[in-house]
Amino acid sequence: MDLDLLPKEWSYQGIKGLRKRGVPYPYTEWQIAELIKCSEDIVYFCSNYVKTLNIDRGLVFFEPYFYQEKMFELIEDNRNTIFKIPRQSGKTTAIEGYLLHRMLFTRDTIIGVVAHMEAGAIKILDEVQDMFKHLPFWMQCGVITFSKTDFELENNSRIICSATSKHALSGNALSILYVDEMGLIKSNIINDFINAISPTLASSEHSKMITTSTPKGMNFFAKMWLDAVSGKNGFASYSINWWDVPGRDEGFKEEQIKQHGLQYWLQEFACDFIGSSDSLINGAKLSELKHSIPIFEMFNGDFKIYEERKPDHLYVLSADCAEGKKQDYSAFSIIDVTEMPMRQVATYRSDTISETLYPSIINEANNIYQDSLIILVENNSIGNTVLYILNSDYDIQGIVYQTDKGAGLKTTSKSKRIGCATLKTLIENNKLIIVDFDTIEELASFVQVNSTFKAAKDKTDDLAMGLVNFSYLTTTEFFMEYVTDSKTMKEVLYQEDEKKMLENLPAFGFMTTRSSDPISDEDEDDPFNTRGFTCKQIDVNSLFQK
Repeated sequence: MDLDLLPKEWSYQGIKGLRKRGVPYPYTEWQIAELIKCSEDIVYFCSNYVKTLNIDRGLVFFEPYFYQEKMFELIEDNRNTIFKIPRQSGKTTAIEGYLLHRMLFTRDTIIGVVAHMEAGAIKILDEVQDMFKHLPFWMQCGVITFSKTDFELENNSRIICSATSKHALSGNALSILYVDEMGLIKSNIINDFINAISPTLASSEHSKMITTSTPKGMNFFAKMWLDAVSGKNGFASYSINWWDVPGRDEGFKEEQIKQHGLQYWLQEFACDFIGSSDSLINGAKLSELKHSIPIFEMFNGDFKIYEERKPDHLYVLSADCAEGKKQDYSAFSIIDVTEMPMRQVATYRSDTISETLYPSIINEANNIYQDSLIILVENNSIGNTVLYILNSDYDIQGIVYQTDKGAGLKTTSKSKRIGCATLKTLIENNKLIIVDFDTIEELASFVQVNSTFKAAKDKTDDLAMGLVNFSYLTTTEFFMEYVTDSKTMKEVLYQEDEKKMLENLPAFGFMTTRSSDPISDEDEDDPFNTRGFTCKQIDVNSLFQK
C-alpha cells in the first residue's frame, strides 16, 4: 500500500509510515504467511525486509554474512553469548537485526542496551528504530513510545538504553541485555554493573546476555572472553577472523599496518589481547599469562586465595597502601617463594578500605599462613600508618625492615628501577607465575610514561607496584640467603642478556613517584642496594630453614 494513501490517523505522532497502536490493519493471506515465515526465519526476515544504510550504496537490504548468521544461531541457542570481533565487521548491525526481530515476533520482550557512553547506546537504539521505520507498514507493530532512549511497541516489547553504570537499567525485568563494546568500559564500572544486574537476569530462566567487542587490552572483557573460551563462566564464545569480512585480504592488511602500525592491526583487526607497546612486560608474554579462578574469597571478594597454604612452604606478602577514597587501591600479593618458579597464591585489592583497617587484613593473611610469612610494606606516608598499627596492635613477627630506614621498604628511584627490571626478568623467564587477573590487567597497562613506569591513564598499578617491590626484595642478600636458593636466583638475574638490560636501564630514567629520597654514593657502589634487610623480631635462620 502506498504510504501517501494511508489515513493520517494511522500514523504515530504524524510520522509518515510509522504505525501507531490500535490500527486495525486489513492483512492479506500473503502478508500473514510472510509474517509467519519471518517470525520463524531471522535470516529471511533480514534479507527481505530489514534495510540498513550503506556508505557507498545508500539504503540497502541487510543480507547477513555467514558469520552474522552464526551469531544469530549462537544467541538463539544459548543463554549467554560473547563475541570477539574485528573493527567494522557489521557486529552491531547483526545485533540490531536480532533485537528488532525479537521485538516484533516475541511478545513481552524487554531489552536493555548499554555502552561505555550513553551516546553509543542511543545510536544503537536509533539504528533499530530506523530499521523499524523502513519495514512495510503492514509488518510493523503499533508504536507506543518512540524516543531516543525508549522504544515500546503495543505487543509489550520494549528497548531501553543507557550508559554503563552500577545502577543502569535498575528496576527493569530484562529479557535481553546487550553490552556493546565492553572492551571500552572501565573494568571497575562494568564489574559493578554486571554484579548489580545479574540477579535480575537470573530471575528468569529465559533471559539472555549478549556481549560484543573488539579487544582493548587486558580488562574485564578480556577476562570474560578467556573464561568463556575455557568454559569457566557458561558463555558461548565466537570469534570472527579479519579475513572473514568480504573485501579484506593481504593487501588490506598491509595497508592498515602501513597507515596505523602493527600494534593497531593486532588489536583492532587480529583481535589480540595485547598491552601497550610501552608496557614493562613484553606484549607476547602478557598474552600467554593465564589467570585462575580463586578457590576461596573473603571480604566481599577483595581477598582472593588461589592455592591452599602448604605447611612446609614459605611466603612473601608485598603490600601497597592507599587511603581508601576510591582512587588508588590498598593491595597485596602473596607469593610462594619455596621453589622455582615462584607462584602468586593470593591477592587483596580494595579502593575503599582505610589505612587504619588495612592492617587487620594483613593480620588475617598472617593468621592464614601461620607466621610462615614475610611481610613487605612500602614505607610511604600511608604505609607508615599501616606499619605503625602492625607493630603496635598485632603480634606479627615477619615484618621486613631496613636497619637504616626503619620498617618496610623505602622506595627510591634505584629500588624501583631494579624492581622493574627484575620483575620483567622473572615473569618473562617463567620464574614468577602470576594467576590473578586483576594483576595481569595492571601489568598490561604498567607502561613507560615519560621517565618512569607507572599505570597508563585511567588505570591503576597497586598490585603491579607490590610486585615491583617484591622483585626488588628478591635481589637482596636477605632474600637470597634465607628464602630461596641463592645460586638459582643469581642465575635468573645474571643471564647475559638480562645483565645487559640492567646495565642499560638508567637510560629509561626510572623515577619513583612515591619517594624523593636521594640515592647515596654508598648505594651506587652497591648494585642491588642489598644492605640492612631483616625481619622484625624473627630468627630467619630457624623460621626459614628448609
